[in-house]
Amino acid sequence: MNGVRWAVVEYEPDVLRDEWCNESHSGYVLAGEIEYEFQQGDRESLVLKQGDGFTLGDGSAHRGRAGSSGARLFLIDRAG
Repeated sequence: MNGVRWAVVEYEPDVLRDEWCNESHSGYVLAGEIEYEFQQGDRESLVLKQGDGFTLGDGSAHRGRAGSSGARLFLIDRAG
């Protein structure tokens, strides 16, 4: 909608996303747990649990790993 994508994303338990993402995302953890690691290594990983909201900024390459029970997220980012 108007260049913004809203999506519910579900990760299987212990899944690590292969590629690094440089785009910004905002979101909310609907269920489970996810840990975002950062490629530059100058930032500690970010662990989020059900009920946590978050924003990952542009240029901060990151990728997520779902917890042992998986993760269900509501994400907001730029479409395309």
